[in-house]
Amino acid sequence: GKIQLVAGSFATVGLLYVPMILIGDIVSVYVILGLVGFLGGVLVTTAFALVGAAGGENQGTAYGAAQSAGSLAWGSAPLAGGAIAGLWGLREVFVVLAAAYLLAGVASARLLAGTGGATEAPESVEPTVEPVESGDLLPASAGTPGTGVD
Repeated sequence: GKIQLVAGSFATVGLLYVPMILIGDIVSVYVILGLVGFLGGVLVTTAFALVGAAGGENQGTAYGAAQSAGSLAWGSAPLAGGAIAGLWGLREVFVVLAAAYLLAGVASARLLAGTGGATEAPESVEPTVEPVESGDLLPASAGTPGTGVD
């Protein structure tokens, strides 16, 4: 399910960064970064599905916290990458990225396994959508919208 997808995406992205340490041609870099981008999209989408399922009544707070963490990462990661490249070299950035993603894969698998795989909305949340009669949408004198016909 979603837990395996999150942990697997983290681990796969980590493993994809390993060859970046050794390769020298730009085409290979583009291919790997394309795969990383695809898996990153899978990871974000699945992670937000988990946040939505686990949020319950505090769903807005949960989404806000997840978005804040993502914004913090987008702001701090380039600074950290630049600092690592300046201190140790450009290829070492990929070593650190690979290690970080692999650790995140292991950590997410362990943390999410404790949730019992619960990915459905809590039972207390029920849909509140009620059917709407066509006459309820517009007053009888409104006519046909956008046509000028009454």
